[in-house]
Amino acid sequence: MFAPLGRFRLNPGYVLLAAIFVVVAALFLYDSLGAFAPLLIIGAIIALIGAFAMSLRRNTSGPTRYWRDRPMDLNKPGPDWRNRRRR
Repeated sequence: MFAPLGRFRLNPGYVLLAAIFVVVAALFLYDSLGAFAPLLIIGAIIALIGAFAMSLRRNTSGPTRYWRDRPMDLNKPGPDWRNRRRR
């Protein structure tokens, strides 16, 4: 159900949502946070940029896809549609 701590991966979507939440919360609590608010907002903006960069990166070593308990090779072309047999 939960991934072990050694295999934890950052999801860019969650980082993006957390950074947006921190920016909005820091803007609402700007007066009560004092001098810490601008640093918090700048850090959240850096996290936004980092999440965007992480989302652009391709995951070429992604999880192996299986069909009927056999790994699929999605890089090689399949049979031509004219040469397929009907069952």
